[in-house]
Parts: sequence; structure tokens; C-alpha cells
Amino acid sequence: MEIADLLAKHKTIKSFGSEYGIIIHPERYRNDAECINAYSPTLGDLQLAYGSKMKVWLQEQIDLLQTITGVRDKLLAHQVVMLIETFMTNGNMKASMLMNFFHKLISGQYGRFYGSIDIMQIGECWQSYIENCRLIYNDQQKRIKDEKHARFEEERKRQMEKSLENAITFDEFRRIQKERSGVDVPTFNQLLQSIVKTP
Repeated sequence: MEIADLLAKHKTIKSFGSEYGIIIHPERYRNDAECINAYSPTLGDLQLAYGSKMKVWLQEQIDLLQTITGVRDKLLAHQVVMLIETFMTNGNMKASMLMNFFHKLISGQYGRFYGSIDIMQIGECWQSYIENCRLIYNDQQKRIKDEKHARFEEERKRQMEKSLENAITFDEFRRIQKERSGVDVPTFNQLLQSIVKTP
């Protein structure tokens, strides 16, 4: 997504947050492939568009995560900063994918948090999530390439069949040549050789 498009649609991070958030439109963030392919800004785009305010939005998402999971002990401020920096190391990660990751954490797909959120556990889950996204993306690219190759082969076969509709055998070619010239091809070749050999 272009920064200009992002700012035209969402002039502020608050406006952006009204569309992208853990508890806003959670149905959007259930399907991994849809989140990977979504027309969504990257975390780097958000950083460029909104500066440090982007991190405030990200902190709100982490705070919501802690509230929804019902942990007793919340992350300390410096741990939240470290977690934000962990997410920001993947600046090309789309916001829709981050929301998909949070949805997976909330729904327990990476296990439970007992009493407190473990920043190391989230970091491990994040790495696992990134690898899973990479596998999904590679699978999609392979499928696209295979479909493109299949279409190419189908078109090539169709053109081959079309060209064969008008094709003739060598014997038919010789018969047609003989009819047109009145001389069959072997006789014509012998005649041609005798003319070339004549001094």
C-alpha cells in the first residue's frame, strides 16, 4: 500500500486503528492466506506515515492482548517496548498479518499464558508465525507458477493441434507436388542433378 493512499484513507493513526485492531473486525484476521494477501499497509508503512504514533497503536494492541487473555501480571513498560521492537524488525510485515498473529495468540493456537504474558513465548510464537507465513506464501507462489505453466502447456497443445489440422503427410506433399508440376519429386531431383552435372 502506498503511503499517500494510506494517509488519504486514514489521516491519523486513530482512524487507522478504527479499522485495524484485535477486537475490531476479528473475522478478518482468521484466515492466514487472506491476511497475507490483504491490501494492507506494512508496519514500515505505518512507521513512515505516522511516526512514533504508530508504536502507540501497537502498544494498544498489546494492552488489549493482555486484557483479553486475562493474565494477572501485565508486561512491564520496557518489556512492551522490547515487544514492539521485535515486531518492528519485520517492517515488511502487513498490519493484517500482525492482527492475524494476535488473533492466533488470543484463540490459544500457540498455547496458554499462565498468570503473565511471557515475552520470550511471544517472541517464539512470532518466529513460528513468520515461518508459517513464509510457507503459505511459497505454497501460493508455487501454485500460481504451476497454474501458469499448465495454462501455457494447454495453449501450446491447442496451437499444436490447430497447426496439425492443416498438416499433410510427406506422401501427400509429394503427390501434390507431382500434380502441380507434372513431375514427381524424385524425377525432378534426378533431372535437376543431371542439369547441374552437365558442363
